[in-house]
Amino acid sequence: MSPPRDRALERIARLLRDREMARLAELQAEQRQLTAQREALQAQARASRQAGQESLELFAAAERFSTWAQRKDAELLKQMHALQGRIDGQLPATARAVGRDENIRKVFEQMRQQQKDLRQRRNGV
Repeated sequence: MSPPRDRALERIARLLRDREMARLAELQAEQRQLTAQREALQAQARASRQAGQESLELFAAAERFSTWAQRKDAELLKQMHALQGRIDGQLPATARAVGRDENIRKVFEQMRQQQKDLRQRRNGV
């Protein structure tokens, strides 16, 4: 292969790798966001329950909030499970793209070394 073609193939492999890695990073960022929302909700629910235990006036409001927080937590958990399926699907695509990029780089390095060796043999070195 000619060097410009080699560089073009390497660039394509890098672009594919970068695209797949970006997709995975986006999904993982979304997962971190959902986890943070869930943790914040759970902390608010704990604080609400504690306030309801300490004050009779706040007990009814704390119970309503607790019920809402449980529904919201279940919704977030459902979203997290769906997202995990998308992450699990993206991992192999990312691994293939990274492996493809590394393999192309190795093949081109071997080809360049072979070409160098051939030139040296032709020149009698």
